[in-house]
Amino acid sequence: MDTKPIKQYFGVSAIENYFGAINTCNDNGGVLASITNETENKEAISVCKVAANNWGCWFGLNYFTGIWNNVDGSDVRNSLGFDMNGDAVQGIYPWKHSEPNNFQKSEQCSHMWKHYNFRWNDQQWHREMSSLCMKNPPKSCGLII
Repeated sequence: MDTKPIKQYFGVSAIENYFGAINTCNDNGGVLASITNETENKEAISVCKVAANNWGCWFGLNYFTGIWNNVDGSDVRNSLGFDMNGDAVQGIYPWKHSEPNNFQKSEQCSHMWKHYNFRWNDQQWHREMSSLCMKNPPKSCGLII
């Protein structure tokens, strides 16, 4: 039985840079969203469509440490857009064609790009856009028998 909690995405239309988006999600009881499979991506797109400004929505995938990480700590290996080593598969869905490309070695953050049907793109942290967040799952309580 899969006991993995279902992610509850929500959008915040306030326009902020990547770090502001992290704080906004935290202030609203969540974290910047992780997207690990096609079902989650479809749900994330539907939420982002409502909240998005012209650039789209930040989500919790970043490359600050030289490897791809989700803000919530979830593993990217073998997840949507990544191979078994955790390397992004450039230009393959859900990434926009030729993305991620770390243009000028300055694009470490990810967003769903409104003008490209919400395909993923790497972007500089200071770009301002809406946020795609997810509620923190409730803590499970241990059953003592």
